[in-house]
Amino acid sequence: MKNKQTYTLYLFYEDTYLAKYKIKSDDWRDIYKQYSEKTIILGMKMGWKLNDQNKKCKWFITDYEKRVRHCERTKKSDLMLLLSTFFIRYKMNDTKCDFIFLKNKIKPKKKKVK
Repeated sequence: MKNKQTYTLYLFYEDTYLAKYKIKSDDWRDIYKQYSEKTIILGMKMGWKLNDQNKKCKWFITDYEKRVRHCERTKKSDLMLLLSTFFIRYKMNDTKCDFIFLKNKIKPKKKKVK
């Protein structure tokens, strides 16, 4: 059986650590297609223009960053929305959004000695 490589994605906004995610790809475009495009399409169906969605994303990320700085609790649903809105802002060239992919080590399985 082949071991599949996993990665950890760290998100930063204005040099403040926001969150980390375990993911299977190190390409931000894959994450954008999986999460952010769906959010944009859903917003368009609700009648929101792209510029309005961009402003809402900026508001959400700024609010989330403030909650992190003040050590407030966040919900799991907020983490998923953060991932989606973060890459929408990144795609629209927001210079405050930054991220790092780190490759997780694959630990070889130990063979049992009989």
